[in-house]
Amino acid sequence: FTVLPGRDVSGATLALFTARLHRPDVTTHKAVLQAIIYQLDKAIERVETQRNGLIFIYDMINSTYSNFDYELCVKILNLKGAFPARLKCVFIVSSPLWFRAPFAVLRLFVREKLRERHNQAKNRYSDVLCLDHSRVKLGLIGSDEATDYINGSFMD
Repeated sequence: FTVLPGRDVSGATLALFTARLHRPDVTTHKAVLQAIIYQLDKAIERVETQRNGLIFIYDMINSTYSNFDYELCVKILNLKGAFPARLKCVFIVSSPLWFRAPFAVLRLFVREKLRERHNQAKNRYSDVLCLDHSRVKLGLIGSDEATDYINGSFMD
């Protein structure tokens, strides 16, 4: 996993995971996740990354089934839902046939996570992330689930 020094045309930071270099039989999930989190933490220190988000490139050129780790993919997807950076898009380069079935399952999970994202309109600043620690918890008004918090950045 590498955060590339360049950016795309919109200013987004590019993160590259080269599948053929991943060896699940040698490297633990903890080590891979620590490396990813460290590099992403360094990337989001830059204001440009906070504003323009991340693009994740999953390079599967010359990878084999032995390079693929389904459990690690699920953990990375869970990280995506909890990490305070905007993931603009994911590009999968040269996915082999054996990858397409598990990816279809993962894609359904990602769609579900996107459906769960609501109340984004309460954060009126695109460069201020809507994080749990900046939320002011409120009681529900009736059964409207969109009234249970306001982001601290929304208040003047």
